[in-house]
This record gives sequence, C-alpha cells and structure tokens, in this order.
Amino acid sequence: ITLNKIFYKKKINFYVKKEVEGFNYIKKFIKNADLINNKIEKQILIKASNTLIIFDTLLLNKSILEKINLKKNKLIVFEDLKMVSKNYANLIINAIVDGPIHREIKIKNGKKLSGSIFKIYHKPKKIIKKEKIITICFGGGNFSKLNYKKCINNLLKIEKLKNYRIICIIGPGSKIIKKDLKNHRRLKILNNVNNLDRFLAKSKIFIGGGGGTIYEALRYKCFTFCYGFNNHQKKNIKNFSKLKLCHKVKDFEYKTLKKIDKIMVNRKLNVIRNRNLNKYIKNNGLKKLGKILKKLI
Repeated sequence: ITLNKIFYKKKINFYVKKEVEGFNYIKKFIKNADLINNKIEKQILIKASNTLIIFDTLLLNKSILEKINLKKNKLIVFEDLKMVSKNYANLIINAIVDGPIHREIKIKNGKKLSGSIFKIYHKPKKIIKKEKIITICFGGGNFSKLNYKKCINNLLKIEKLKNYRIICIIGPGSKIIKKDLKNHRRLKILNNVNNLDRFLAKSKIFIGGGGGTIYEALRYKCFTFCYGFNNHQKKNIKNFSKLKLCHKVKDFEYKTLKKIDKIMVNRKLNVIRNRNLNKYIKNNGLKKLGKILKKLI
C-alpha cells in the first residue's frame, strides 16, 4: 500500500499468492490487486517485459527467479533473509533483520541495503495518552498454545502489573482459537487483526516475537519485550537490546516476566532508550527508498 504512493503515476499491479486474508485487506485500498496461484505467477513472470518486479516475501526460491528475463526487467526483493536472490536482484532491501545496523553491500546486479533507516512504516496514528495495556502478538505463525497460556497466566499473577489489561492478538497462521485460552476479566483475545497500530498507540507494553513488530512497537514508544523463534528474530533482538530498545524474554516463567516492571522504571535505561528511539526509529524510510526505487524505473 505504501509502495503504491511511491509509484502513484505509474501503472502498478499487485499479486498475492496464498495469503487470502492479506489479499482481502489490500483489495480494500488498491483496485489492481489479484489473488494468484503458482501457475499464474509463472505465466506473469515469463511474459514480463520492461517491468519493475518487486517481491515482498521471505519464501523466495531460485526456480521462481529463474523465470524472469533479467535483461528486459528490473528486480527488487524485500526481506530476502537467506539471500536467495543475490545473483538475480538489482536491489535487495532487508530493513528488518539487521535492526539498527545500516549496511550497503554490492551484489552481482546491484546492491543490498539493510538496517532500520530503510524500514517503511504506516503513517502512525497519533500517540494518544498511554493506558495500562499489555499487547501480546507473536506474528502470523502457529505459536505454541502452551506458551500463550504460560505467558498470559504468569502476567496475570504479577502484583505490580495487576492494573494492566492484556490484549492477546492471535496471528492468522495460528490454529489457536479463543476458547483454547482461559477467560479473564483483564484479558481480551483477538483473531485476524490486520493492523496493530490502534492497539500499539494505546499500549505501554508490547510482547512479541522479534521480527517486524519490534519496529511498529518502538514507533509507538512501547516498552518492548521479545522472544525470538528463529535466527533472524534472535539477531534482531540482540542488536536492539544493545541500545536498550528491546529486552529479550528467555522464557515465559513468572520470575522472568516479573522483571518487566523493574525495567520500565529504571531511569538510566529510559534515558538511553529515549535517545536511541529518536536516533534509530524516528524517521520513516519511505522518502529514502522512494528516491532509490524511482531510479530503477
């Protein structure tokens, strides 16, 4: 949706594969969006000529890229964590994986950019007065039901967080449903949430997986605690932890989660945190990327 603003004077088509919920969300804002399968994707790529092709996916494979005529087209890939496209793409943009570390590296047909300065944000909702709310969201994957339960149940036991409400957002890839988690007057469980902004704008605390949601939470100045499930999340958490912008949650035991309040009231940590929020998270990468992307047209 944000890229549509960059190329608003050009004809741009959006193709979504498999993610039906994501497609339905995009369709509300963009007319030229189609839901496709592998066969249609192959046909589109083979026929492409004088086209700027952009992939926004973590699931690239070489068999897809080999169908593109690189002499007649330009190729951009967002978040290619395994560098599958390094011998094909003109530009790789990994805004998430390296966190605050900014790097520019030459690749065969162009360059790879990484770091938070290239992260594209939604235009943020106005940060209203923060409420005593903890928002939990572990992304779209099938996160363990037992870990959800342990995290929620132990948060509810913490005396210094007893006045906090908990909003638990279950990702679209999860098989967990509301009745799987014990009900509580301070707990609200939501499924199929496409945009976290309205929750993060009000929340004081965010607990998540450590991927792109770190950026969104910090954008809204939430105290951010993350549990990394995979290597790129763990790397992200490590880089942000050095700047006191994110705090690693090694498990969801009571004694671990109990430390949240101590971190929030630590003045020394807060001074460092606020300074680095302004330095690394304040700016939207839209303008910077806009200039770079337009050069490839």
